[in-house]
Amino acid sequence: MHRQQKTSGFTLTELLLVVTLLGVAMLLVGPLTVQQIEKFQQKNEVFTLERILKKLSFQAFVEAKPMQLYLQGKAMYLLDNTLLTAALTVPANQTLTPEQLQLNVNQQPYYVFDKLFFDEQLLQLNANGFYQNDQLQLKAGQQTQQLQLNPQLMPSEVSDGR
Repeated sequence: MHRQQKTSGFTLTELLLVVTLLGVAMLLVGPLTVQQIEKFQQKNEVFTLERILKKLSFQAFVEAKPMQLYLQGKAMYLLDNTLLTAALTVPANQTLTPEQLQLNVNQQPYYVFDKLFFDEQLLQLNANGFYQNDQLQLKAGQQTQQLQLNPQLMPSEVSDGR
């Protein structure tokens, strides 16, 4: 008489099959998840940039003084009015250099972004809080985007003087 032992659990083959299937699933889903996280981080930084630009616009309005922002690479610099004198003499078709803006090498950026990249740009805010430039160009990943700086008034919002 042969006694049969009851065993509970999984066999080694079953465990290897499950681990292999999980590995294949991770290979298929992993890169998509990383791409989605990267896109979310880029969108989050664009929202942060918009918030900073609105804050500075409000600050220029409240203090009734113009402001200048210099963007290069991943950094945003808030310039003093005295630093702008050389930049105003640069023709529009030429790029600005830090020397022309008299940027101090030790000047700390106002904000540094991780996922956004800017071509060299100078943004000017007037004392009413409006940007002289209508758009800001930025690169988020491989995509180039244009951010609208000044709010567009709808025809219903424009008063006709009544």
